[in-house]
Amino acid sequence: MSGIAPKPPVKGRGRLSHVAPIVADTPAPNNLSEPTEGTKEIGFRVPASVHRRFKIEAANRGMSMVDLFMSSWQLWLEKNSDHRN
Repeated sequence: MSGIAPKPPVKGRGRLSHVAPIVADTPAPNNLSEPTEGTKEIGFRVPASVHRRFKIEAANRGMSMVDLFMSSWQLWLEKNSDHRN
């Protein structure tokens, strides 16, 4: 080491200097649903083909996979409510 400090970077000469900076005029919309209670992770495995199809169906509807699961779960509960203990 020679004890010489490195030169500071020169503005506008980096590899992304040709890209305009991102400036948000308005705040990003809150498009994530807020859970009304604490959450827990469900840990189960499904075939890769089921996962892929589920993810595609959620994306096609503009939903998260969690939202699609919750909607499906609610419909299942409504359909099977007569089988509750």
